[in-house]
Amino acid sequence: MRSWMERVTKTHRDYGFRHAGHFYAGDAVVVVEVEDIGYGMFPELLRKIFDPFFTTRAAGKGTGLGLAIAKGIIDLHGGKIEINNLSAGGVQARLMFEV
Repeated sequence: MRSWMERVTKTHRDYGFRHAGHFYAGDAVVVVEVEDIGYGMFPELLRKIFDPFFTTRAAGKGTGLGLAIAKGIIDLHGGKIEINNLSAGGVQARLMFEV
């Protein structure tokens, strides 16, 4: 796990409109990255990971609420979470919060 502070250099969609997960260029943000060294995730699964009740586990072995709840909490605090596959394998979770 790594964390640091940086300034946002570019914004994504909704320029000039601030809501959960969007920052203005120049905003100071704290960044936390967590990586694993697994195989990564299939793109079709990666698109669904924040959907409530989505799970790849067998019936009765998980509710699929963990990442949906985590994203909800992060959104409520004005932050952003991104989860992406790493080129060498594994997955990286990147969280950003305004300072």
